[in-house]
Amino acid sequence: GGEVSYRNGITVTDDTDASPSLTVDSSEVDLSTAGVYTVTYTARDSAGNETTVVVTVTVNEATGTEPDGTDDKVTDAMLDDVVAKILSGITTDAMSKYEKAKAIYTYVNEHVTYVSTSDKTDWKRGAYLALTTGKGDCYNYWAASKALLTAADIDNLDLERVGGDSLHYWNLVNVGDGWYHFDACWHPSGYSLYSFMMTDAEAEAYTKKLADELDWANYYTYDRDTCPVNIE
Repeated sequence: GGEVSYRNGITVTDDTDASPSLTVDSSEVDLSTAGVYTVTYTARDSAGNETTVVVTVTVNEATGTEPDGTDDKVTDAMLDDVVAKILSGITTDAMSKYEKAKAIYTYVNEHVTYVSTSDKTDWKRGAYLALTTGKGDCYNYWAASKALLTAADIDNLDLERVGGDSLHYWNLVNVGDGWYHFDACWHPSGYSLYSFMMTDAEAEAYTKKLADELDWANYYTYDRDTCPVNIE
Protein backbone atom coordinates (compact mmCIF):
# COMPACT_ATOMS: atom_id res chain seq x y z
CA GLY A 1 0.00 0.00 0.00
CA GLY A 2 3.01 2.33 0.12
CA GLU A 3 4.79 4.19 -2.62
CA VAL A 4 8.26 4.07 -4.14
CA SER A 5 10.10 6.92 -5.87
CA TYR A 6 12.11 4.72 -8.21
CA ARG A 7 14.22 7.57 -9.60
CA ASN A 8 15.18 9.16 -6.30
CA GLY A 9 18.94 8.98 -5.78
CA ILE A 10 19.58 7.50 -9.23
CA THR A 11 22.23 9.15 -11.42
CA VAL A 12 23.33 8.36 -14.97
CA THR A 13 26.69 9.44 -16.40
CA ASP A 14 28.47 8.92 -19.70
CA ASP A 15 32.02 9.62 -20.93
CA THR A 16 30.86 11.85 -23.79
CA ASP A 17 27.10 12.40 -23.53
CA ALA A 18 26.29 15.05 -20.93
CA SER A 19 22.66 13.99 -20.57
CA PRO A 20 22.04 10.28 -21.26
CA SER A 21 18.42 9.15 -20.92
CA LEU A 22 17.06 6.90 -18.20
CA THR A 23 13.98 4.69 -18.36
CA VAL A 24 12.57 2.72 -15.44
CA ASP A 25 10.43 -0.39 -15.82
CA SER A 26 8.67 -1.07 -12.51
CA SER A 27 5.69 -2.82 -14.09
CA GLU A 28 6.37 -6.08 -12.22
CA VAL A 29 6.10 -4.47 -8.78
CA ASP A 30 2.83 -4.91 -6.88
CA LEU A 31 2.91 -2.63 -3.85
CA SER A 32 -0.35 -4.15 -2.56
CA THR A 33 1.09 -7.67 -2.22
CA ALA A 34 4.09 -8.74 -0.15
CA GLY A 35 6.88 -10.28 -2.20
CA VAL A 36 10.17 -9.71 -4.03
CA TYR A 37 9.98 -7.96 -7.41
CA THR A 38 12.41 -6.69 -10.04
CA VAL A 39 12.83 -3.19 -11.39
CA THR A 40 14.86 -2.57 -14.56
CA TYR A 41 16.86 0.62 -15.11
CA THR A 42 18.03 1.34 -18.65
CA ALA A 43 20.45 4.14 -19.54
CA ARG A 44 21.01 5.16 -23.15
CA ASP A 45 23.37 7.72 -24.67
CA SER A 46 22.93 9.72 -27.86
CA ALA A 47 24.96 7.17 -29.84
CA GLY A 48 22.56 4.40 -28.91
CA ASN A 49 24.81 2.68 -26.38
CA GLU A 50 22.76 1.10 -23.63
CA THR A 51 23.32 -0.23 -20.12
CA THR A 52 20.74 -2.09 -18.05
CA VAL A 53 20.72 -2.69 -14.30
CA VAL A 54 18.15 -4.90 -12.59
CA VAL A 55 17.42 -4.39 -8.89
CA THR A 56 15.03 -6.06 -6.47
CA VAL A 57 12.28 -4.42 -4.46
CA THR A 58 10.98 -6.20 -1.38
CA VAL A 59 7.42 -5.38 -0.36
CA ASN A 60 6.61 -6.20 3.27
CA GLU A 61 3.37 -6.24 5.18
CA ALA A 62 2.64 -2.92 6.90
CA THR A 63 3.44 -2.99 10.61
CA GLY A 64 1.23 -0.09 11.64
CA THR A 65 4.18 1.78 13.13
CA GLU A 66 6.13 4.79 11.94
CA PRO A 67 9.89 5.56 11.93
CA ASP A 68 9.76 6.56 15.60
CA GLY A 69 8.71 3.00 16.46
CA THR A 70 5.31 3.88 17.90
CA ASP A 71 1.75 3.79 16.69
CA ASP A 72 0.48 6.24 19.31
CA LYS A 73 -1.74 9.06 18.07
CA VAL A 74 -0.09 12.44 17.69
CA THR A 75 -2.10 15.05 19.58
CA ASP A 76 -2.40 18.72 18.67
CA ALA A 77 -0.49 19.58 21.84
CA MET A 78 2.43 17.34 20.85
CA LEU A 79 2.70 18.95 17.42
CA ASP A 80 2.18 22.48 18.74
CA ASP A 81 4.98 22.03 21.26
CA VAL A 82 7.48 20.83 18.64
CA VAL A 83 6.48 23.56 16.18
CA ALA A 84 6.77 26.31 18.81
CA LYS A 85 10.27 25.18 19.80
CA ILE A 86 11.45 25.12 16.19
CA LEU A 87 9.97 28.52 15.33
CA SER A 88 11.53 30.09 18.40
CA GLY A 89 14.92 28.95 17.16
CA ILE A 90 14.62 30.04 13.52
CA THR A 91 12.40 33.15 13.59
CA THR A 92 12.08 36.41 15.51
CA ASP A 93 9.25 38.91 15.89
CA ALA A 94 11.32 41.44 13.93
CA MET A 95 11.39 39.26 10.81
CA SER A 96 9.03 39.89 7.92
CA LYS A 97 6.65 37.15 6.76
CA TYR A 98 8.89 36.60 3.75
CA GLU A 99 11.91 36.13 6.00
CA LYS A 100 10.01 33.75 8.26
CA ALA A 101 8.76 31.73 5.28
CA LYS A 102 12.31 31.48 3.93
CA ALA A 103 13.61 30.34 7.33
CA ILE A 104 10.91 27.65 7.46
CA TYR A 105 11.72 26.46 3.94
CA THR A 106 15.43 26.23 4.77
CA TYR A 107 14.81 24.41 8.05
CA VAL A 108 12.50 21.75 6.58
CA ASN A 109 14.66 21.29 3.49
CA GLU A 110 17.86 20.83 5.51
CA HIS A 111 16.57 18.94 8.55
CA VAL A 112 14.40 16.28 6.91
CA THR A 113 16.02 13.42 5.00
CA TYR A 114 14.04 11.95 2.13
CA VAL A 115 12.67 8.42 2.44
CA SER A 116 10.57 6.75 -0.22
CA THR A 117 7.23 6.30 1.51
CA SER A 118 5.09 7.33 4.47
CA ASP A 119 1.68 6.95 6.04
CA LYS A 120 -0.60 9.58 4.49
CA THR A 121 -3.69 9.22 6.66
CA ASP A 122 -2.98 12.07 9.10
CA TRP A 123 -1.13 15.23 8.06
CA LYS A 124 -0.43 16.27 11.65
CA ARG A 125 1.22 12.93 12.36
CA GLY A 126 3.16 13.34 9.13
CA ALA A 127 4.38 16.75 10.25
CA TYR A 128 5.28 15.54 13.75
CA LEU A 129 7.30 12.60 12.47
CA ALA A 130 9.19 14.75 9.98
CA LEU A 131 10.08 17.30 12.64
CA THR A 132 10.99 14.79 15.36
CA THR A 133 12.64 11.97 13.39
CA GLY A 134 14.10 14.05 10.55
CA LYS A 135 12.75 11.62 7.95
CA GLY A 136 9.91 11.57 5.46
CA ASP A 137 8.74 11.78 1.87
CA CYS A 138 7.05 14.66 0.06
CA TYR A 139 3.94 14.25 2.24
CA ASN A 140 6.01 14.83 5.38
CA TYR A 141 7.88 17.80 3.90
CA TRP A 142 4.52 19.34 2.94
CA ALA A 143 2.93 18.60 6.31
CA ALA A 144 5.89 19.94 8.30
CA SER A 145 5.93 23.11 6.20
CA LYS A 146 2.16 23.50 6.65
CA ALA A 147 2.44 23.21 10.44
CA LEU A 148 5.26 25.74 10.69
CA LEU A 149 3.80 28.21 8.20
CA THR A 150 0.40 28.13 9.90
CA ALA A 151 1.91 28.66 13.35
CA ALA A 152 3.92 31.58 11.96
CA ASP A 153 0.67 33.16 10.72
CA ILE A 154 1.67 32.83 7.06
CA ASP A 155 -1.16 32.17 4.63
CA ASN A 156 -0.70 28.78 2.99
CA LEU A 157 -2.67 26.28 0.92
CA ASP A 158 -2.18 22.68 -0.14
CA LEU A 159 -1.44 21.38 -3.64
CA GLU A 160 -1.34 17.81 -4.89
CA ARG A 161 -0.09 16.40 -8.18
CA VAL A 162 -2.63 15.21 -10.71
CA GLY A 163 -1.56 12.60 -13.25
CA GLY A 164 1.87 11.01 -13.36
CA ASP A 165 3.03 7.72 -11.85
CA SER A 166 3.24 8.80 -8.20
CA LEU A 167 1.83 11.26 -5.70
CA HIS A 168 3.39 14.59 -4.79
CA TYR A 169 2.35 17.19 -2.23
CA TRP A 170 3.54 20.76 -1.77
CA ASN A 171 2.46 24.14 -0.43
CA LEU A 172 1.36 27.53 -1.69
CA VAL A 173 2.29 30.60 0.34
CA ASN A 174 1.30 34.25 0.34
CA VAL A 175 3.50 36.59 2.37
CA GLY A 176 1.63 39.66 1.18
CA ASP A 177 2.40 39.97 -2.52
CA GLY A 178 0.51 37.06 -4.06
CA TRP A 179 0.57 33.27 -4.05
CA TYR A 180 3.71 31.29 -4.91
CA HIS A 181 4.76 27.64 -4.95
CA PHE A 182 6.64 26.44 -1.86
CA ASP A 183 8.14 22.93 -1.93
CA ALA A 184 10.76 22.14 0.71
CA CYS A 185 11.08 18.54 -0.47
CA TRP A 186 14.26 17.29 -2.14
CA HIS A 187 14.12 16.88 -5.92
CA PRO A 188 15.46 14.23 -8.33
CA SER A 189 19.21 13.73 -8.21
CA GLY A 190 20.94 15.92 -10.77
CA TYR A 191 17.92 18.22 -11.07
CA SER A 192 18.31 20.55 -8.12
CA LEU A 193 15.73 23.29 -7.72
CA TYR A 194 15.37 26.13 -5.24
CA SER A 195 11.62 25.78 -4.89
CA PHE A 196 10.96 28.63 -2.47
CA MET A 197 8.51 31.26 -3.75
CA MET A 198 8.41 29.77 -7.26
CA THR A 199 6.20 31.34 -9.86
CA ASP A 200 3.77 29.21 -11.82
CA ALA A 201 5.94 29.68 -14.91
CA GLU A 202 9.01 28.38 -13.07
CA ALA A 203 7.09 25.33 -11.84
CA GLU A 204 5.85 24.63 -15.37
CA ALA A 205 9.38 24.95 -16.79
CA TYR A 206 10.75 22.47 -14.24
CA THR A 207 7.89 20.08 -14.97
CA LYS A 208 8.64 20.24 -18.69
CA LYS A 209 12.37 19.72 -18.09
CA LEU A 210 11.77 16.51 -16.15
CA ALA A 211 9.26 15.29 -18.72
CA ASP A 212 11.69 15.93 -21.60
CA GLU A 213 14.86 14.64 -19.96
CA LEU A 214 13.65 11.96 -17.55
CA ASP A 215 10.34 10.97 -19.11
CA TRP A 216 8.88 11.95 -15.73
CA ALA A 217 5.58 13.69 -16.39
CA ASN A 218 3.35 15.89 -14.25
CA TYR A 219 5.86 16.87 -11.55
CA TYR A 220 4.12 20.14 -10.63
CA THR A 221 0.86 19.53 -12.49
CA TYR A 222 -2.14 20.44 -10.33
CA ASP A 223 -5.88 20.88 -10.85
CA ARG A 224 -6.19 24.48 -11.94
CA ASP A 225 -9.98 24.32 -11.94
CA THR A 226 -10.16 23.57 -8.22
CA CYS A 227 -7.21 25.71 -7.09
CA PRO A 228 -8.85 28.52 -5.08
CA VAL A 229 -6.24 31.18 -5.84
CA ASN A 230 -4.29 32.56 -8.78
CA ILE A 231 -0.59 31.74 -8.55
CA GLU A 232 1.87 34.43 -9.57
